[in-house]
Amino acid sequence: MWRTARPWTAARGGGAATAAADGWSSAALPPTERPRRDRGTHHLQRLWCYFHIENMAVPGFDLVPIIIGLRGCNTRRIAELTGAKVRVRGKGSRHLEPVTGKEAPVPLSLVVTCFGSQPDNFLEACVQATMLLRHVEQRYFDWRSQCGAAHAETEEAFTLELKCRETWEGLRARLGDQAPACYRRCLTR
Repeated sequence: MWRTARPWTAARGGGAATAAADGWSSAALPPTERPRRDRGTHHLQRLWCYFHIENMAVPGFDLVPIIIGLRGCNTRRIAELTGAKVRVRGKGSRHLEPVTGKEAPVPLSLVVTCFGSQPDNFLEACVQATMLLRHVEQRYFDWRSQCGAAHAETEEAFTLELKCRETWEGLRARLGDQAPACYRRCLTR
């Protein structure tokens, strides 16, 4: 059950101890009364996987909305199932980076990231993302056929860029022939 932060009031006389005892977030407390954060989980190694999808980014095919889904249902489902962060970024994503106010100067990609302490969730997120992209790939090839554009049967609509070989091997084991046939870079740890 989600709780909304209750504004801290001096009349309640609580402070950090009362807020913690009530189960409320310390974010609602004034900065001087918030407990200090320790390192938390931000220092853990992040696992990442880039699905490069620029091959399907052609005028007339609404690639990004199809991947994200109606009101974000496709990417949100993967995130909720696995706890991974799933986003579309790069040229043509229509996502503006907060620092520059422009699209990231990288190829259009579906990016999956997760904390290094959750390798099983990360692998599941990559499997789900691959299955989503296989579905989008089929729609892309159907669209090209309707437009009269031919495509080679061996043509890959998306490629993979991974950080560790274990994820690649896990994808191949879980998906078999549905796993992406090629990847750009696979670094060993």
